[in-house]
Amino acid sequence: MSKSKKRRTRLIIEIATCVLPIFIIVAGLVAFLLYRNMMDIFLQAKQDMMSAQIEKTRQLYGNDDQYWTYDEWIKDTDLTVEPIFDKDIKVFNYYCTAHSDDGFFNNIWQDEWFYSLEDETLRNYAIKETYISNTYSLEYEFSQNSYDVVFLFMIQDDGSAVFYHDLCRDETIEAHRLGDRIKLDDSKHTDLRNMIRSGKNQIVFEKSKGFPHNGVYYNAYLPIIDKTGKVRAVLGIGYDWKEFFNQVIFSFIEAATVATMGIGFIFVILFVLIYFRAIEPVGKMQKSVREYIHTKDSSKVINTLRSIKTRNEIGQLSKNIRDLAVEIDEYTEDIVKMTGEKERVATELDMAKSIQEGQLPSTFPAFPDRSEFDIHASMIPAKEVGGDFYDFFFVDDDHLALVIADVSGKGVPAALFMMMSKMLIHQNAMLGLTPHEVIERVNKSICENNPQKMFVTVWLGILEISTGKVIACNAGHEYPVIRQPDGQFEIFKEPHGFVVGGLKNKKYKDYEFVLQKGGTLFVYTDGVPEATDSATELFGTERMTDSLNSDLSRNPEALISGLYDSITGFVGDAPQFDDITMLAVNLKKE
Repeated sequence: MSKSKKRRTRLIIEIATCVLPIFIIVAGLVAFLLYRNMMDIFLQAKQDMMSAQIEKTRQLYGNDDQYWTYDEWIKDTDLTVEPIFDKDIKVFNYYCTAHSDDGFFNNIWQDEWFYSLEDETLRNYAIKETYISNTYSLEYEFSQNSYDVVFLFMIQDDGSAVFYHDLCRDETIEAHRLGDRIKLDDSKHTDLRNMIRSGKNQIVFEKSKGFPHNGVYYNAYLPIIDKTGKVRAVLGIGYDWKEFFNQVIFSFIEAATVATMGIGFIFVILFVLIYFRAIEPVGKMQKSVREYIHTKDSSKVINTLRSIKTRNEIGQLSKNIRDLAVEIDEYTEDIVKMTGEKERVATELDMAKSIQEGQLPSTFPAFPDRSEFDIHASMIPAKEVGGDFYDFFFVDDDHLALVIADVSGKGVPAALFMMMSKMLIHQNAMLGLTPHEVIERVNKSICENNPQKMFVTVWLGILEISTGKVIACNAGHEYPVIRQPDGQFEIFKEPHGFVVGGLKNKKYKDYEFVLQKGGTLFVYTDGVPEATDSATELFGTERMTDSLNSDLSRNPEALISGLYDSITGFVGDAPQFDDITMLAVNLKKE
């Protein structure tokens, strides 16, 4: 078998694998809905039938004014089920003859009639006669209907059901006798209990396990209510749930089989349509794309895909692939040009980086012939080139100029602005001017030719090496950090001026402090305290001073290296957003 046929066979299997779970899900959903609907229909039909049956059976209990029977039957159950003797019949017949005036037989068996009897024999006869008569009538009605159980009971206050009558079609089950009690679980017979408490003449249906007999029954209950609204007894009929459930399942299986066959037929037709409308055209597209990968011949791809005539999404996809092949040819030509351009830009960026690095003092020790001090600095740009810069140079033998600055923005524009600013500061400082005069001149020069409105923050200090006196000017830059001998690094909050390049003719002020022999001056850009971790938390000046104070014996190079390690440890894998520039000078003891 060729590779293309194997791939097509594999594609058919994959689609079949995708379709089969969908078929199973759809068939399962249809089966579930079918079963639920059939169960509802069967239950509704069963309830309608049971409602008619229980209403008819209720009529067997005769006049609604014979409620004395429910009390008397269970007072003496042995008497109630005792046979009627001839002497009892004679006494009753004699009584009827003696009282056979008009209306006598209309009141017989009613509550008032029974409670008016003084002869115990007559009372006993009435109890036995009514129970036997109701039993015979119930047995006859039971034989004429299809339900499996019929029973009459009352629920007592303790939650037990007391039986009056109980008939069961299953001869293996022993029916309850008069007076038998069954303890009911209220949680399983909530509707039945609510029906009795409400006193409403309504039928309640219940799936019951273990009532009235072992097994599962679907019961209907109808209350027998006296004139006062009290429920005197409950009539119940029931069907074996298993037989009912089997009827539903049998009907469900028949319906589900037909539905499944119908769904299967639909899916077969759908699969055939998918094959001819999707799989075969997709196979052609795959073949043409593979050929294009090897030959890069777009004309052959276009000719192959034109044979796909389907007017659907596959046909549109075929057209899109044809268009894509043409665009890929054009894009490839553009990529070749862009690659050359990108290489040229990368080369120029490398050159710009080298030029920028060459503008910063990078040879240490910077002044090997001067033992009065030790100085070190570093600049780590966020991009190929940065906008931060530092500088240090001698104005004369006893005065060392210290510069650190941060240009707004990043990349090549910031690097160009940085180089211009650095040269202007260096040129003006070499004239012997004070720091504020240097900053004012640089600010004026930048403002006169600054179309991009860029600016730079600058800290410029002139250190008198012999005395340690520092005259400085701060143009919107970070505060310096100073450690005097036997002390710790602390931020020195001196007066701030405005940024350079912001306002023309802006005036600046100098301030002074003394760096004692053995002390260290540390200046930096905002890339140090504003270094950010992945949770967007800043490194901050507190962590910066803690790192500087962690080892006070370090020289400027070790001090800067240790602080940078602290920053990278804090930031972790988070990208560097700003240039990190630091400069430290230590005035050695004599």
